[in-house]
Amino acid sequence: IEERVALKVLDPELLNSESKRVQFVREHTALTRLKHANLVHSIKCGEDHGEVYFAMELCLGGDLTGLVKRFGRLPERVVALIGRQAAAGLREMHRHKMIHRDIKPPNIMLFEPLAPGGTTDDLEVLLEDMDSLCRIVDIGLVGTIMSDADVADPAVGRRFAGSMMYASPEQILRRKDIDGRADIYALGMTLWYLLQGW
Repeated sequence: IEERVALKVLDPELLNSESKRVQFVREHTALTRLKHANLVHSIKCGEDHGEVYFAMELCLGGDLTGLVKRFGRLPERVVALIGRQAAAGLREMHRHKMIHRDIKPPNIMLFEPLAPGGTTDDLEVLLEDMDSLCRIVDIGLVGTIMSDADVADPAVGRRFAGSMMYASPEQILRRKDIDGRADIYALGMTLWYLLQGW
């Protein structure tokens, strides 16, 4: 297919680790199962000269961290529109009994770029006109809500997965009963970051 894609390649040094191979396969499997306008779509997975890779949609607008670097604090209306689109993607994941576990500004990207001289007003218009502008990416930590596959020790709970700044209390405590509310918490922290500009 002649189209520009984002290519994710697993570090060859990690190929010897079975757990990393499983994580990579899980990420690709999750991407192929989830079809939604606010989730990045997987195109192909394969292996070439010992390197495992997968190709996915290329998001040309950068991530939310880039928006904050460009504009600083974002207007409340813009943040609300971003939140609505990200929440729609999460709702689809949760509908499939899956949780992301690493929602944060770098993992929400804009599918289309904002013009070089564009303002936050232009961004607001783009968000209003395009319900699929925001895409959730990096689904490598996806877990199934009902699965105990990631439990290291039943007495301790799950291994920690995610980013401390955005992780919910139950993630940090490594509780086994993590569900979609952990993603909602992380999305709330992400929106707070956008409003604060740091």
